[in-house]
This record gives sequence, structure tokens and C-alpha cells, in this order.
Amino acid sequence: MIVTHCSECGSALPESAHGFCPRCLLGLAVKAPAESNGLPANKIFGGYELLERIGQGGFGVVFRARQQGLDRLVALKLLRTGAFATEAELKRFRAEAQAVARLQHPNIVTLHEVGECEGQPFYSMELISGAGLDTLVKLGPLPPDRAASYVRSVADGIHYAHTRGLLHRDLKPANVLLDDYGQPKVTDFGLARSLAGPSDLSHSGDFVGTLLYASPEQAAGRTKDVGVGSDVWALGATLYELLTGRPPFTGATVADVQRKILNEEPVALRTLNPAIPRDLETVCLKCLAKEPGHRYREAKELAADLGRYLRREPVRARPVGLAGRFTRWCRRRPAQAVAVTTLFVLLTLLSVAAGLFRHDLLASNAQAAQLAGLAIHAELAEVGHAVTQAADSAELRHFVNTHDWRACDGWLGGLQGAALRAPAAHWLHSENWYLLDARGQMLAHWPVGSRITNVAFRDYYLGAIRRAGAGDGEVHFSRVYQGVNDGLHKFGISRVVRDAQGRIAGVLVATVATTTTERQAALSNAERKTVLIAATDNNPPPPDMAPLPRLPDFVVMLHPAFREHEPVMAAEHPAFARLLALSEGEAVAVSDSFYRDPVGERHNRYKGRWLAGIARVPETPFVVIFQTRDWVGDAALFAFIVATGSGLAVWNFVHQRAKRMAPRA
Repeated sequence: MIVTHCSECGSALPESAHGFCPRCLLGLAVKAPAESNGLPANKIFGGYELLERIGQGGFGVVFRARQQGLDRLVALKLLRTGAFATEAELKRFRAEAQAVARLQHPNIVTLHEVGECEGQPFYSMELISGAGLDTLVKLGPLPPDRAASYVRSVADGIHYAHTRGLLHRDLKPANVLLDDYGQPKVTDFGLARSLAGPSDLSHSGDFVGTLLYASPEQAAGRTKDVGVGSDVWALGATLYELLTGRPPFTGATVADVQRKILNEEPVALRTLNPAIPRDLETVCLKCLAKEPGHRYREAKELAADLGRYLRREPVRARPVGLAGRFTRWCRRRPAQAVAVTTLFVLLTLLSVAAGLFRHDLLASNAQAAQLAGLAIHAELAEVGHAVTQAADSAELRHFVNTHDWRACDGWLGGLQGAALRAPAAHWLHSENWYLLDARGQMLAHWPVGSRITNVAFRDYYLGAIRRAGAGDGEVHFSRVYQGVNDGLHKFGISRVVRDAQGRIAGVLVATVATTTTERQAALSNAERKTVLIAATDNNPPPPDMAPLPRLPDFVVMLHPAFREHEPVMAAEHPAFARLLALSEGEAVAVSDSFYRDPVGERHNRYKGRWLAGIARVPETPFVVIFQTRDWVGDAALFAFIVATGSGLAVWNFVHQRAKRMAPRA
């Protein structure tokens, strides 16, 4: 044998090596620019003529090569690191070769030979000349049927691999190639492992796969949880990208993508591509369920559902609704469908129109309720600001220090006059001003002549003390109560008063009666009516006081139907307590399509159903309702009755006519 030397490193090598040892030969391929195909032509390696580089992964390089003995074109894969490969890399490379070697399926790339040349392991497999699915999708989303057909074939191949005890763990469009006949074939089993359990090449906490197509358990590094469901997720992610042109989750950073995979739901496919049928969207989203148990149990179930979709049969991912069954029934029996077409067309058009219109009204009312709540809060805040200024004033601190409560009565009367002259919050006229000590005992008040001296049980006192104890210096808007002196229903706006040392010396309170008309707040119009609801203060008085009448849990404070000094009314709705229980940062509005105005019992023009949006007035125990008369629902109900009667009449007519035309025995 003639011995030559490597043109790169000078080491001795057989003549058949054509000037390069395996290590340098692979080094040339790795260092070659992308546009140069990797190597000069006609380089021989282990009985293969290397023609061009066609792919490069994390630790392997793939060449298009000619197998000299059989004169056929193959794909030849070698380790990137060659002779410098670590033991782990060699073990992973051999594991991939062994995995592919035991798979023989039309949708999986076939392995031809596994070998080693001068310490460099390699294996050859069938050469797929077509493009990968990643190349196709770069041109735009694929037609739904074509995408479903590709993924169904891939799912068949992956299920076959699963039955042979093998997980792929790196399914993605780039690892699915199309052969000359347009059939997809799965390749790159470099990260595959046995279904029996984690291999010694991966450890708990390691991320394995390609993040954009990785399941939550893979993205979280939960190696022991990776199983068949993980490959099903990757199949769903591949289908998602083929249908929409993008992976299910994208982000600016790896951490951002990982967070979305673990915590967020993918955008609905039809939002990105309205041409996608709902059944196919449902199949895809079932694959992308966060929990493996909520996905298809096996890849063959996914393949079966995609087959049903392609045959226009109901998919198993969800039960077909009444509309879907009716449509299919019409296609199968067009003659019988004529009898009920009038009923369903009329009913559907009217129902859809009414539903959309009522939905828009409800959404609009909910948004308007939030805006009205903010507007009411802004007006309340102005009075609260006046109370804050008074509580922090030097005059009040002087009265507290000197205990000159008679002079303080007159000063509170001045506050009352200033509040009545205020240009803002004109519907919030204060009725009383109180100065309480730190124990809730009355020190000064306006008007004078109060019959109550101990108000420590009132919410306006307790709330102000509670806020001060929590370090919150804001004013407190109290629940509605019924005054002992005048019998009016009121709420208090209160704030603690501190002495020169910063200790709580008392509480300053301004009370506002609920007998003002809502019309003055300018929040209603001819179409929409605004209602203000308040939680009530039913705290029991001290034992030395006579019992007070118990108020309903919620009352109507302001209503466009109310007139001056009209008494409050009870109000009930499950949303009231739920909204008031939310923290201040949760500005949530709810809607009710069957709301009934509580004042309808007193005012006939408010009887019947209303479409209501309900929201909390921030930082208060008040709830605002924005309501619109539900004439749409009444009209839809009438149309439903007419349409049903007409449809039954048509059905009976066709049925009787068919009986008359039937041949007699």
C-alpha cells in the first residue's frame, strides 16, 4: 500500500484517503462557508465519495455522498468534533445510529450502514432530495388540508417509533423532509431515547430539544415527565407553524419563550389565519394542552383525528355541536333538509343578529360602568380632598390642643358652607360634620344638637382608624347607614386627625345623604341609566343605645327615577359582594343579560329585563350599574316563537305531502 501524508496535518495515511485524514477532512467541512457546499468534490471517506455538505447540527455534519460499492447516493453523517469527540458525544452518536437502525417505516428515513473509519464513527442513510417543511413554511402558511396530511403521515411514523420503544424528543419542521413523491420523512434522531426511561445522557433539569417546539415538561427540564405526550406536543407545534407561519410561542429571549410555554396559552390559530377550519384548530390546540394527560394519549390518535378531518368527518377532539350535525345531515339528505331550511335559516339569522347586538351592548355597558365608577370616584375624591385638608389644618389642631369644642362647632359650620359653595361634586352636599376623639366619642358637630354621643360602632369611624393603623393616610368612604337624628340614609367621608406628636387625636367626618337625585350627576342619558348601589353599615350600637333597624345588605343610593328625599331601596345581585371583595388593583366589570332593576317595583317604567354592566367604584363600598332596556331580547323571543311555529308548519306540510304521494300497497 502506498503511504501518503495529510495535506493539512502531515500525518501518514493510505492513498485511498486522497490527501486528507478523517479529522482534517471533517474540519474542512465545518470551517467551509455556507455558499461553498463544505468540501471540494471527490473526497473519499470510508468507501464514500463526499459530494457536498447538506446539513450541520449541534454535534453532527451531514454530507451528500456516493457509496462507491453500490454506486448510490446517500446521506452520510459524521461527528463534528471527529477525533476530538468526548465519550458522551460518541455515545450519543452511536445511540442515534442504533435508534434509526431499528426503525423501518415509510415516513422515517431509512438507515443503510453504520461504521467507523480511522476512529471516526459515521452512518449512512437514504438521501431525501426534497426540501424540509421549515423551508416550505418560510413561503407562507400551507393550505390546511396539505398541512394536516403532512402531520398525519409524520404522526404515523412517530407512533411506529413509539411502538419500538423510542421517543424522538426533537420533532420540528426542519426535521421533516419531503421525498421525490412529496411524502414526509422524519429524520435526526440525535436526541432520541428509550421509552423505558431517561438515558444516562440526560439528567433531571437538563433541557433537551428545540425550545420553540418543546413541551412544557421539556422546557422545564422535567426529564422524567418527558414521554409520548411530549412528541405529541411537538407534532401539534409543527402543525401550528404549518397552518399559521409561526411557532406557537415566540419571544425576544429564550427566557421569554420558556415562560410563555410554561404559563400562557397559544394564540388561537383562527386569529392568525381565519381560513383554518375550526375542527383542525381544535385538533391542533388539543396537542398543545399544558398537561400531557389532556393531549392525545398516542400519536396514532392524532393521526386518526387528522384523517377524520381530511375525510370531513367529525373529529374526536371535541363533540360536534348541534349546528355541525345539522349541516352534515343536510348534506347527506338534501331532500329532507328542504323541509326545515326555513326554520333554521330564519332562527339562525335572528338569533345571531340579536346575540351579537346584545353582546356588544353588554360589553359596552360593562365598559361604561367602569368609566362611570371612575367618574363617581373622581367626584368623591374632591370631597375627600376637602376632608383631608380640614383634618390637616392648623385650626383643627389648635382646637384639639385647647379642647375648645364650642369654637370647633362654629368652625365645622364654616366647612359646611365652603362645601356647599364648591363648584365640583355638586351632587355631594354634606349634611353633617363631626369631630370624634380617638375612642369614637363626639367632640364637636355641625349642625349642633346631636342626640348621639358615642359613634365608635359606625363604619366611618372604624374604617378611618383601620386605615391609619395600616399606615394608609387616605380618607375612608364608609358604608351607608341611617342617621339617628334625622332618619336620613348617609355615608361618611372620614380621616384621622393627629396631634403635634403624630398620634391619633380623633377622626374628622363629613356625611353625605343618599337622597340626592342621580340626574344631577349627569351620568345617565335617554338610552342608558346609571344606578349607584351601596353596601350598608349594620354594625350593632353599644348596649346603652336603643337597637337600630337593620338595613338590607345593599341599597340603591342613586337612581334616575328617584326624586329629592326619596328613601333608599333594597338591592340584590351576586355580583355586588363579589366585586367589593376584590382588591383595589382589580378593576373588574361584570355583565348581566337578565338584570331586573330593583326600583321596578316602585316605578313601572323600570320593570322588565335590562342589559346591565356592573363595576366597583374604586376605594369605596359602592357599585355602579350601567343599564339599557333589553328590547332586543324581547324581540328575539317573539321572533323565536314565530320562527318555531312557521318551521313546524312547514315540516308538517312536507311530511303530510310525502305521505299522500307515497305509493299505496
